[in-house]
Amino acid sequence: MKRRSLLAVILLNIITVGFYQFYWYYVTKVEMNAVNNQKERVPAYIWFFISPISFWWWYRFCKSVSITTKGKANHTFMFFMPYIVAIVLFAVGFASGAIGGSPELKGWSIVSFVSLISVLYLPFLLTTLYMQHKLNTSSK
Repeated sequence: MKRRSLLAVILLNIITVGFYQFYWYYVTKVEMNAVNNQKERVPAYIWFFISPISFWWWYRFCKSVSITTKGKANHTFMFFMPYIVAIVLFAVGFASGAIGGSPELKGWSIVSFVSLISVLYLPFLLTTLYMQHKLNTSSK
């Protein structure tokens, strides 16, 4: 497995407005499939984009990270992590009035748009960083 700098992962995600994340999933999938046996392979990347099959693909991806790291990364934790973080971020944003707008703003504001993007994007970025950290430490 190729070691990647966590800072580079963050910066490339910011510079490419999140498109690097899709590339990271694909490249990491290919690398893990080369290392793991046939039974533990991650399915074709196209399934990532087809809902509800994407949940199955995401589970297999997390399971493969766990196998590649020899159990250092918990696949159940990785599978649920983005959803839990998203729920927490949404609850905080909604409670603060950032998501859904406030009565005096009459609709969506730039704050609510940025908050919504954060709720949708940040959980998967945090999960990617966690996965990359575990893959880096297991490939020493």
